[in-house]
Amino acid sequence: RRQEILDDITDTVGATFIRGAGGVGKPTFRQLDVYGGDLEIQPIKLLRIEGEYASTQWRDVTGHGTDNVKANDKTAWDGKVIIPIGKLELNGQYRRIGPDFDAPGNWGKIGRWFNPTDIEGYGGGLRYPFTSRLSLVGEGHLYKIIGARANDIIHYKAGLRFGLTSSNSVDLGAEVVDWEPAVGAKNRERYYNVGFGHNFNANTSWKVLYQYIVYKAGDFANVGPAFDYNGGVAVTEFSVKF
Repeated sequence: RRQEILDDITDTVGATFIRGAGGVGKPTFRQLDVYGGDLEIQPIKLLRIEGEYASTQWRDVTGHGTDNVKANDKTAWDGKVIIPIGKLELNGQYRRIGPDFDAPGNWGKIGRWFNPTDIEGYGGGLRYPFTSRLSLVGEGHLYKIIGARANDIIHYKAGLRFGLTSSNSVDLGAEVVDWEPAVGAKNRERYYNVGFGHNFNANTSWKVLYQYIVYKAGDFANVGPAFDYNGGVAVTEFSVKF
């Protein structure tokens, strides 16, 4: 259930509650509750503030919580300050995702790590359309592992989109992740993307993407294999909307 309230000061306020239930024969984990809220405020033309909060709770068949985890370890916070300057848009971000946050869905990725948890950090980004067909986006973040704050994750992404014609476009992108342990060598992930898209009409499109991957093993635990590797992957998508 989601509710939006508009008034003269707050642009958007939202509330979310989800309850998922398991089947018979699972007495320990029968129910998951996810609740949260989000808001968007633009007090002045050159400042927009966005924030999201969510918390999760597993419950047994009697409705009681099945863990003794601290409440803050089951929550996620995401705040962003956005400053538009002409066509340029700058933003700063704070994010904290507790080690026991456990919600369905997709809340992002860091390299090969989907739906990251146990992280806290700051970052920023930019978006700039040079022309109606050429635009640049980029972002960077520095995270700490909540349970081991001497370990850092440095994450950068950048992308360039170029419209060749009204129907064809090319996308170039790169993603860099450095996993820096408290002691020892860092693990490195590098992803380089080249994509092409074609719109046959308003309802039919085709896309192809090639990604080249470079991984360097280090001493950061549970990141990847203990050996270096290079590789590539190609994917394609044909979409028709009815």
